[in-house]
Amino acid sequence: MFEPDLEYLKELFERSARHRGHFLERACFVERLIEDIIAYDFFPKPTQNKNRMMMLSFIFNEPSLTFRIKTSILNNLLTNRHKSILKSHPNLIRRLDEIRKLRNHLSHLTLDSSEEFLSQKLEDTLQYFKYEKGREKKYVYKVSEIDKCIKDCEAIISELNKVREEIQKDIK
Repeated sequence: MFEPDLEYLKELFERSARHRGHFLERACFVERLIEDIIAYDFFPKPTQNKNRMMMLSFIFNEPSLTFRIKTSILNNLLTNRHKSILKSHPNLIRRLDEIRKLRNHLSHLTLDSSEEFLSQKLEDTLQYFKYEKGREKKYVYKVSEIDKCIKDCEAIISELNKVREEIQKDIK
């Protein structure tokens, strides 16, 4: 019977939390920035803060309003109300979709603790699995790949902040 190395397993869980967790935290922040930009676009005046907060509370907290829908709303706002901003950020929506897809994918995976994987004692690799169509499917990520995704998230956060500033200038 297989007896896992509990120290290695603990380190593996910590590595996953550190890398996958950092990515997921940033991806959630990206989603909040999208919400903030949309709410500001509809309620830009300081006297409308209450309305903006109500929109963030009642509409954006609705579970059926997904990251994909929020990105679509942002795209429609930029396409119809802020064309020059969209032109200066031509890959924004595509990059948001990539972050959303990876966030959804990573958040539904389980860390692999199988004998086959643990016996390799890889220091730079995280392996996850999920069941698809009656079979177990494995997903292997190098830590450096996830770290690159974290950097991509940080870059998109910076870009979204610029978009928000540009919208604020555009509306005034």
